[in-house]
Amino acid sequence: MLLFPLAQAGPSWSKFQCSEAFDLSLRRINQLYTDGVLMGEDSVALCRQYFKFLEKSDPRKRYQAASAEKVEIQIKQLKGSVISVVKVQDDLTFLLGGLKAKLLGWSRSLPGVLANLDERECSKILLEEANFVLKELSQGVERIFAHGRHRKKNRRP
Repeated sequence: MLLFPLAQAGPSWSKFQCSEAFDLSLRRINQLYTDGVLMGEDSVALCRQYFKFLEKSDPRKRYQAASAEKVEIQIKQLKGSVISVVKVQDDLTFLLGGLKAKLLGWSRSLPGVLANLDERECSKILLEEANFVLKELSQGVERIFAHGRHRKKNRRP
């Protein structure tokens, strides 16, 4: 990179002088102006802006920043303030599967209960069953998992 034109160019540079100093095409200089990387015409300020841009675009620095961000996320996960997308997807899949099983289970458990009841009593029982399922699901995944493990341990052979 040529730094000699700094002394010859004076306080301001044209885009052409800028392209020569940074050894870039005029098209690239225009793009840097459009992107907001370079602003103004002051030669010293333009050099500083371009060096900051190069520093940010350095792959090693980007890797270090990404590594630091990854560590921050892991710390937040350990503290419990962040949950991974995979865990949320797994938990929602589990909850929706449980809801589906409960609703499909009604076809086996409720017909005998509802057989000789009038419409008002049937509505009351269906509402109670729906509230029971919603209450169970609202307790959270951990409690449902714990309940499921407890039931499996206490099942008769």
